[in-house]
Amino acid sequence: MKKLVIALSFLPVVAMAAPSSINISEFIKPVAPSAILDGPAASSWCDGILVPETYQVCDERPIYEDKEITECHYESLAAEDTYSFTTPGRYQCRGPVYLGNTRYDLTRTEWRTDKIKVGVEKYNCQTRTRWVCEY
Repeated sequence: MKKLVIALSFLPVVAMAAPSSINISEFIKPVAPSAILDGPAASSWCDGILVPETYQVCDERPIYEDKEITECHYESLAAEDTYSFTTPGRYQCRGPVYLGNTRYDLTRTEWRTDKIKVGVEKYNCQTRTRWVCEY
């Protein structure tokens, strides 16, 4: 492929300097599609050595785990504003909380269980081979 690009880049120079009796198709040789697919024969696109490499292709599904979450809700009477935050685990919320000069009083505590993604399970794996160009 690189040879084709180089040959085409010199085409205007050759066309101007060469007599009209030269056939340019002698210099341009297309690469057969099978050469790209047939492993070591595909060396026309690789400047190094083609080496077979095996790899796995797997289907994946997420793994979830139940985690306890605590959510604390606060309210400011002076600013007529609310403030909430969540923390992992079972935690007893305490109040009041001061943000800047504003006081937020504890209004309620919520405990819940959320499903959290902790990993990925691989299954139905297949081994495949591909050709890799090493330089």
